Amino acid sequence: MTTHPTTPTLRLLSLGAGIQSTALLLLAAEGRLPGLDGAIFSDTGWEPAAVYHHLDRLETEVAQPAGIPIYRVSAGRIQDDVLNPDKQRSLPAHTRDPETGDHGMLNRRCTQTYKLTPIMRKTRLLLGAATSDPTPCRYCDGTGTRIAPWRAKLNDHTPGPCSVCDGTGTLARVGQPPRDTWAEQWVGFSTDEIGRVSTRADTRYAKSRHPLLDLGMSRTQCEAYLKSRGWGEAAKSACIGCPFHGNAEWRRMRDTDPQSWAEAVRFDKAYRTGPGLRHERFLHISRRPLDEAPIDRIRPSEWKQDDFFDAVYDAELAENGDPDGCSPYACRSGSAAAGAHHPSPRIRCAHTDVLYGQCVRYLDDHDGDCQHEHQPTPAAPAAPEETTWAGATELASDREIARVAATGIVGYRQGQGRLLHCLAHKPAPASRWADFHEVGADDLDDGGNCAYPRCGRDLLAAWPAAPEETR
Repeated sequence: MTTHPTTPTLRLLSLGAGIQSTALLLLAAEGRLPGLDGAIFSDTGWEPAAVYHHLDRLETEVAQPAGIPIYRVSAGRIQDDVLNPDKQRSLPAHTRDPETGDHGMLNRRCTQTYKLTPIMRKTRLLLGAATSDPTPCRYCDGTGTRIAPWRAKLNDHTPGPCSVCDGTGTLARVGQPPRDTWAEQWVGFSTDEIGRVSTRADTRYAKSRHPLLDLGMSRTQCEAYLKSRGWGEAAKSACIGCPFHGNAEWRRMRDTDPQSWAEAVRFDKAYRTGPGLRHERFLHISRRPLDEAPIDRIRPSEWKQDDFFDAVYDAELAENGDPDGCSPYACRSGSAAAGAHHPSPRIRCAHTDVLYGQCVRYLDDHDGDCQHEHQPTPAAPAAPEETTWAGATELASDREIARVAATGIVGYRQGQGRLLHCLAHKPAPASRWADFHEVGADDLDDGGNCAYPRCGRDLLAAWPAAPEETR
């Protein structure tokens, strides 16, 4: 049996240039957290100017003197990509149906695409992974242009840059790093964010660690530490047009950063509608244009009388927004992190079921068999392992597979996790379909394999043509 070394090959900091990750970099540079080999900053292309200025200063005044390299990686400019009809990108915008008035919110995929994926790719490269030789992109036949399947579905046959190869006509994949090499990923969650701690992003070659929890440091303590070192206040790491901003942040941007405010207003107007989309999209929770939204402080006696504030409108969230910064390991969610006073993290059971996900119990109160997420309460003794998948998927026909593949969909991903299914094994609504969403080839920069038992199909492999209908 192969055993992995207990000492990491590399220790890498996920650097967002916010308060907590800045504190971690300073602690490492001072030697209080020794052994840091580098820091990775994943650039969405839409951070406030203050964040980039802060990052430049960190690099020249802290990282370089301490011999800690900062690697800047990017998956593109999110503000351009989501407006590009040839790419399937989106923000978790607030939505409104103009006919029914129903409210909703789009799925979050930006963190996975623009934060986590570039960091993990750079981690593999630093661990010694090889990059394949460029090969012609099979989605555009190496030309770099194609008619996007989702546009063709709407009878729009305008060619544009291929979203899979980004218009280059070639693809080069970053492979897996050598065995027995792995990186310890430092994540800047403080004690008041312990509710965001998770190991779901961990892989064979990257394991997360939370040094601020080991030190028992809260966000307030991080701020005091930075101030004592002459670093004052660091900007919260989040995109300029993040829909999780609250009124306080929108006001600050309007009153102190007019350039970012003008950019957010312009984007909000441009993002209102899109091809095939019935709902209108808004950056502000009121579902009003940003330059008309009620971002100035409103007394409860006023907003309760306003017709667009209904019973489900959360005044506190509208004012302060999401209290957390955007991290590759836990996206902004709109609700505060829980468990603010734990001196150290409770450790979850590490067992993960391929169908029902990670065990929800902690080791200090594990009272028997594992209880996995979304696992139904059994009415009878559990079925044998080989029948665990009974009813969990809908086996698609060749014709159905070809129809879905023609739209540019290559498979299904579970939530923000790494569980993938190919088109032949669509998760059934009766199992966990609510947690799955469709993914295209441009969502799988480094490929992926179907997790259905004894399948393992490469989701990027081409499917055979559908059989001709017989008359």
